[in-house]
Amino acid sequence: MLALRIPKPTGHTVSEGLAANTYLVEVSYVGFEKFVSGPVKLDQNNPVVQVLLIQLKQSIALLKEATVTAKVPYIQRKIDRTVVNVDALIANAGSSALEALERSPGISLDPNGAIKLKGRAGVLVFIDDKPTYLSGSELESYLRAIPADNIKQIEIMTNPPAKYEAAGNAGVINIITKRNKRPGFNGNVVLGFTRGQYSRSNNSLNLNINRSKFSIYTNINAGVSNSFQDLNINRYYKNPDLTPLSSFAQNSFIQPSSRSLNARLGVDYYLSDNTTLGVVVKGLVNPGKVNTDNFAAVLNPQQDTLQTIVADNRQESSFSNGTYNINLRHNLDTLGSNIIVDADYVTYTSDNDQVFKLPVRQQRQP
Repeated sequence: MLALRIPKPTGHTVSEGLAANTYLVEVSYVGFEKFVSGPVKLDQNNPVVQVLLIQLKQSIALLKEATVTAKVPYIQRKIDRTVVNVDALIANAGSSALEALERSPGISLDPNGAIKLKGRAGVLVFIDDKPTYLSGSELESYLRAIPADNIKQIEIMTNPPAKYEAAGNAGVINIITKRNKRPGFNGNVVLGFTRGQYSRSNNSLNLNINRSKFSIYTNINAGVSNSFQDLNINRYYKNPDLTPLSSFAQNSFIQPSSRSLNARLGVDYYLSDNTTLGVVVKGLVNPGKVNTDNFAAVLNPQQDTLQTIVADNRQESSFSNGTYNINLRHNLDTLGSNIIVDADYVTYTSDNDQVFKLPVRQQRQP
């Protein structure tokens, strides 16, 4: 290959110290395709070769397809609320809405099932900006029946905006469920199973039909929950001079179990681009039972058993809830201003039966 140097932009090339032979002329430049000439003969009588015209074609480089991805943060801070993106935390997969709430910042659950926000009771829970009309153990059962996979976001508001005025002494929690708005018929099935000391399962079926003038959607959730609590209580009593008087030891093995079936059916009719008329029907059936085995012993200062108590507690409960809603939504502008009218009719029934067996075995003090 002939090596060339160009002393000035005249189109002339100079070669020195090359033996007589036949060469190829190659010219390359950044951003242009490489040029290779035909054979050029160099002999003793013609030591300099002049290339009259070299045209370089601009090089067009095609980049491979680039994919830009962004990760949604688990917690987003806004002016008036904290937003929790449920899917951003892998631990929420296969769990319930109640467990997703417990993992959210500032939210806790007391032993009676009441939800607290920053340690304060009285928080109200909304689902898709609609009140649940439930509290305590009923709300706990309802949220436990909703899979976390059906939840898009949880909005936590300690100082709710005007549309939640006078709602909640400690604040408002708004659970936003997922809604597939792709045109046509679509749906998905979510199956969840957890195995520890006992097993739990939470499953859901979601179906959507989206047309230009209306939308029909349904969610059906079914689950089974089994758990246990092994509770030990020890009490020690003393005389006025602080010498041991007696003691009390108790063990309670508590086994709660429940089943749940939760369904929702909704229809939205688009009166115009800014006005939507909707009807939603929701229902929940949640039977459960709790078996508690108690053993207690009263002991003297020498730790001899004076009395033993064996108590069995069998509790069966059932809870059902129905909500019927008709709503009208009109968007005033593109900034989020709107008018919403809701009419709700809510029914629920609750039943709780308990059976105590309390045989007492008295022993003489040795």
